[in-house]
Amino acid sequence: GAIEAVAVEPGGQRLAWRDASDLATATVSAGKVADPTRTPAPPGVVPVGFAGDAVRLARTESGGELAGQDLWYAGTGEYAPDWTRDAAGVYGSLPDGRLVGQVPVAGAAQRCLALLRPTDLVATKVACGLGLTSEVRGWVSPGGRWLVAEAVATDGTQGALIDLTAVFGGDVRTVGVGSAPVGGAAWEDPDTVVRVASGQLERLRLDLLWSGGAGAVERVEVAGVRLGGRLLVVTHLPS
Repeated sequence: GAIEAVAVEPGGQRLAWRDASDLATATVSAGKVADPTRTPAPPGVVPVGFAGDAVRLARTESGGELAGQDLWYAGTGEYAPDWTRDAAGVYGSLPDGRLVGQVPVAGAAQRCLALLRPTDLVATKVACGLGLTSEVRGWVSPGGRWLVAEAVATDGTQGALIDLTAVFGGDVRTVGVGSAPVGGAAWEDPDTVVRVASGQLERLRLDLLWSGGAGAVERVEVAGVRLGGRLLVVTHLPS
């Protein structure tokens, strides 16, 4: 029908979507959407993810880009807008539930990386000087150590590897990993991610990239797909 956007919890147990003038969220039980909860939605506001018990929202700016972050706690009633939260965007979550995202910081030319409380999107730790773009494109490793994010490069943008266990302690080093992250990615293990680059699958060993070791990048050709063709990485299935 009039569904405009759908957000899925990483575990696949909760959905949120915009349907015409409503926001809705529901659990998935036995393969079916169960008992949706709805609330009136302000113009341009769409679900983009989850933060603990809340649905995470963003709003559309005049150029069509999503900006800002807000929370709707569906279990407590209708959505009450509050766009004063710290987060400008979110990359993903850590195993303990904290979110990895961006915040604007007064006096900083670019947005800064932040750890955010899932309950209110308040920044508890901030790291600046990483050259992040405002697109908030990237992937957080399942173990919570690595972030691959879109960053500024001399000729446009690039993928930048950040060690989340060190960056908030003052180590703002980044390592280039080729093209900027686009679309989905699949994690083979806590240090290995598979993504699409120039129409091919690319396996990145992030621990080796970080240390400068050999064999950190492996390109995998896919039969029947031309260079520059269209591929989408969805998930990794154990062999």
